[in-house]
Amino acid sequence: MKLPPYNSRGYLPPGIYILTIEEVESIFGYNAKRRRLIIGLKQGLAHLKSCGCKRVYLNGSFITEKEVPDDFDACWDDDISDQQFNKLAESFPVLLDLSNGRIAQKMFYNGEFFPASFLADGLNNFLEFFQIDRYGNPKGIIKIDL
Repeated sequence: MKLPPYNSRGYLPPGIYILTIEEVESIFGYNAKRRRLIIGLKQGLAHLKSCGCKRVYLNGSFITEKEVPDDFDACWDDDISDQQFNKLAESFPVLLDLSNGRIAQKMFYNGEFFPASFLADGLNNFLEFFQIDRYGNPKGIIKIDL
């Protein structure tokens, strides 16, 4: 898929753009730092998929024009069964560790994973929150079907 051009603020235009992980890698993995981030992203996607997650959304500087992002921000579709959630909590507890600025996630995956339905700012869940910039303007995000 070809993405639309970035807007004047360096974001994708509003919308949810569906990409495969291979397309994400091809489009956003254009330097060594970004390729390192993709390694962690792919590991997290594999862990989530093994526990029944069906989709993940990417946000943050990783999907902007910023050449060297610090990390990636993702939220995962947490509409999974109790059994799948328990497997996630048991097998990959770091994906549920949102403490201390998500340092454990950043150290393990080089980025952050949030459950999509959790409140991000007291008003919006993470999926909604990811689609607005810090000034309240709408922006685009990437969806990866697992």
